[in-house]
Amino acid sequence: MADYIDRQILCQAYVHVEPSHFSAKDAETLRETIKEFIQKRGEFFIGSGIETEIVFEDGSLKIKASIYAKVTIAITNAIVLYGGFRAGIDYLAADGKGLSEATVLECLFQTQCHHNETIHTEARIGVIGQIKRVNNSIDRIRHDLPSVDTELSAKRIDRLAEEIRRLRSNIKDQQDIDFVSEKIMAEVDALLPKKAPKNFLSKESIRRYELSRQNIADSLQGL
Repeated sequence: MADYIDRQILCQAYVHVEPSHFSAKDAETLRETIKEFIQKRGEFFIGSGIETEIVFEDGSLKIKASIYAKVTIAITNAIVLYGGFRAGIDYLAADGKGLSEATVLECLFQTQCHHNETIHTEARIGVIGQIKRVNNSIDRIRHDLPSVDTELSAKRIDRLAEEIRRLRSNIKDQQDIDFVSEKIMAEVDALLPKKAPKNFLSKESIRRYELSRQNIADSLQGL
C-alpha cells in the first residue's frame, strides 16, 4: 500500500463480495478498470493532483478504491468553483459521497455480483465529511443559542471543540491542519460571538459560555 504522507483520503469505496466465478486474471483486470473509473471522475469532481489506489484484501473479494489529495488544494479548488468555504465543503462532500457510491456500484457491476453475493459495501468521504460535520455543528449551536438552556449550549460548544480536536488529529500534513483550522475559526468567529448572548443572565453562565467559546479557539490552535 502506498504511503501518501501529505495526502488524505477524500473518498473511498469499500466492497466485500463473494463472486461465483473470479480468477486472479479477473482481479487484475478489475484493478485497472476501477482505477481508470475513479481517476477520471476524481479529476472532474475533486480536481487535478489526486492520487488513486485500489487495494484487494484477504477474504472472499474485498476491494478498497480510494482517492487521495492534498486537503488545502482540494478545498481551494472547491472555493474557487463554488464561491466560499462553506459551499465548497458542502459540494465537495456531496461529490465525494456520490463518487464513492458510484464506485461501489461499478465494482458490483464489474464483478457481476447481485445482492445475494454482496456481503458489505460502504461509501466513505473521509476528512471532508468530518469538516462538514464540524460546520453543521456550528450551525446547530448558533441556531439554538438564543433559546436553549445556557448549560446545554456550553456543553454543545465543548463537544464541538472535541470534534475539532479529532479532526485535526486525523489530518496528516501541517499545512492542511493550519489551512482547515483558519477556515473553521473564521466560521466560528462569524457565527458564535465571543461574548455571551443576552439570554446568559448570571455571571456563572456568562463565564461558562466564554470558557467554552475559548475552548474552541484553543482546539483550533492544537491546545
